[in-house]
Amino acid sequence: MFFLPLFDDNPTKSFPYVTRAIIFLNIFIYFFQLSFNDSQLNNFYASYGFIPANFFDSESLIYFPSLTSLFVHGGFLHLASNMLYLWIFGDNIEDILGRTKFIIFYLVGGFAASYFQAVFEPDSIIPLVGASGSIAAVLGAYLLMYPRANIKVLFWFFIILQVINVPAFMVLGVWIVGQFFSLSSMVESNVAYVAHIGGFFSGILLFLFLKNKNASIFSESVSQPFQTSTVKAAYSSRIYDRKRSSGIKRYD
Repeated sequence: MFFLPLFDDNPTKSFPYVTRAIIFLNIFIYFFQLSFNDSQLNNFYASYGFIPANFFDSESLIYFPSLTSLFVHGGFLHLASNMLYLWIFGDNIEDILGRTKFIIFYLVGGFAASYFQAVFEPDSIIPLVGASGSIAAVLGAYLLMYPRANIKVLFWFFIILQVINVPAFMVLGVWIVGQFFSLSSMVESNVAYVAHIGGFFSGILLFLFLKNKNASIFSESVSQPFQTSTVKAAYSSRIYDRKRSSGIKRYD
């Protein structure tokens, strides 16, 4: 059984320039990393990754890796999964907050996630890298704002291949619950689950602080949940929305 979120049915009013720029920057840095040998790559992680022990020992008011670590990834799947979730959910949060506030939200949410992980492992010298903390903040804000928005999820079970409309509260609810259940395997998996959890709840609080007062939470869905379609029909519908509907999200 395999589930993969593809895109959402959630219109935006503006083009997500910041979200796209962040995705491009992450991809660019990853391909830059591919030019390193193993020794150079380890030095790169040590220089630009968030190291909890160094953070607490630092006498400077600004710990530069708090920001740089958010744009460095440890592998292709790490990058791909993060950018997929940012692609799906980031544009709507940028649309609500505006570009400047979204940049602040993204960076502060990422720092908060790293800080939670550092508090949990204050003596760790293992660099924390990846956009997961910032994206966890985006997911928290999205769940608060659009719990009933439908996510087009690819479902694959043996010969069955369908795209299903799944409400965001189910997709993101399963994700955050999974982070808690995975805490016991954090050391073996080398995944910063505490950062994910910290980023998620920090994102909710930060979003409430930054959003305009007239932006109501728990917005309605624009499509019906649990409808199914073929992969081709799902993408044809997406293309139709992009080309012919005013105010609908553009996926190009």
